[in-house]
Amino acid sequence: MIRKGQQYTETITENKNYIVQLERYSKDMVQLDTTLNSYTYEPRTRDLFERKISLKSKMAQLKQNNTEILNAIKFETSVMENQILEQVHQILNLKSEFQEYQNSARGI
Repeated sequence: MIRKGQQYTETITENKNYIVQLERYSKDMVQLDTTLNSYTYEPRTRDLFERKISLKSKMAQLKQNNTEILNAIKFETSVMENQILEQVHQILNLKSEFQEYQNSARGI
């Protein structure tokens, strides 16, 4: 049987874990953005150019969503766990797409 105090403590711990994870992903996205804008990964084909634009657009949206979710968690606004998990899923998809772009831009 879970007591109210224990449940509250678990919620706080869960929120801290989400905050750490989302802050880490925020830093990862800054690094991805820096890498994407480096001359090494300049698009040489129309396809790469379109993929780069798409990645930048997705990244901007994910950064904004991340900031909103982090603020909601920090200021104890109601955030559904599925919103956080969806954000994490989208960030991981972005990282995967970015890796594919990197390989294509390098000619691998």
